Order: sequence, then structure tokens, then C-alpha cells
Amino acid sequence: MIRKLLILLLFPVLAQAHPGIGIVIDSKGNIYYSDLQRVWKLSNGTRTVVIPNVHTHELYIDQHDNLFGSDEEFDSSRDRFYHYLWVYHPTGKLDTLIALKEAYVEQDFSLSRDKVGNEYYTKRFLRIPDTAHLFRREFNGRERVLATGSFGGVAWLHPQLNGSLLYANQNAVYRIDSAGRTKLLKEGIGNQVPSFHF
Repeated sequence: MIRKLLILLLFPVLAQAHPGIGIVIDSKGNIYYSDLQRVWKLSNGTRTVVIPNVHTHELYIDQHDNLFGSDEEFDSSRDRFYHYLWVYHPTGKLDTLIALKEAYVEQDFSLSRDKVGNEYYTKRFLRIPDTAHLFRREFNGRERVLATGSFGGVAWLHPQLNGSLLYANQNAVYRIDSAGRTKLLKEGIGNQVPSFHF
């Protein structure tokens, strides 16, 4: 499992484009993933589109098999990013939980969530950035600092079943344990220079 997760963490560093991540499996063994244009479901060897026309990079599935994602848009005329949060229920119903709004203005939601729904995130892209902390918003809405350090280059946060959190920062993978201690797991994981231009 850790090997597969490390591959998912490494893929964004090694790939030629910014990929979709967060391949998720529900309690019935159905697999969901994004190709950045739609969300697919693999069930008993059959692949179907369950959510068309969504540009989502991350997916999260809760303990009740509700599938969460976002739709991300860029308005080049205004040089602004927008997004909204959606949920796809096991019944097949699709709902919008947070309406379209400008992204990176405030920390409104994160799809890096643990099994009970706690959200994990950084604030490096906000109007008033904070790169010295990683945050956790608990299911009841309370925000707390998970860890203090240098988190300016953090990408792809992956909560683990044991309460720890894996993340990529620059060219390395780290683990934060449930007490907030950070440990380097592996450095030099990918290209020293980005393989594509931002």
C-alpha cells in the first residue's frame, strides 16, 4: 500500500502534465478516478462515466460511499481560478455542496481528508499565505495547526489510516505523525528540474 501511495505521490513530479490523483474505492469495490475531463467508475470490469464535464484533480470518498470532487476553472481574461465542491451519492444523485467561487482567496475546502472527514491543507496560495504550518480542519469545523515547519513547496497531502499524513515537498516525501512530528522518508524522488513549464 505504501509503495502504491509513493508512486501516486511521485507521479506529479515525474509526469509531463498536472495529473488527476485520488483514485478511490468504495465499500463495494467500485473504483473511481478522474482524467481531468470527467470522472470514471470501474465496476466488475466495466468502465462508465459517472460525472461528465468536470475538471477535478482530487477525489475523496467517505465511509458512506459519497464521492467528493471539485470542478476547477481558469478565467484567462481575469487571471483568476474558480472552483466548486460537488458530491456524487451512491444513489447516482449529484449535488453541489459549495457553489462556484474564486479559489485561493480563502481556505474553503480540501479534498485531502481522512476516513472520518477531517480535512488537511496548506495556506500557501491564499492572499495572505502561511507557509510555516500544515492545518487540519476537524469534522466539527474547528481548525488547528497540525505541524509547524517549512511548507512552502508542499503538494499532495495523503492522510493515512494510522493518523499520520504523507506529503510531497519539492523533491522529497515526508510523514507527519499524529503528534505533529515530521520525518523525511525519501528525497531525490524525481527530476531535479520540472519536466514542464508552469
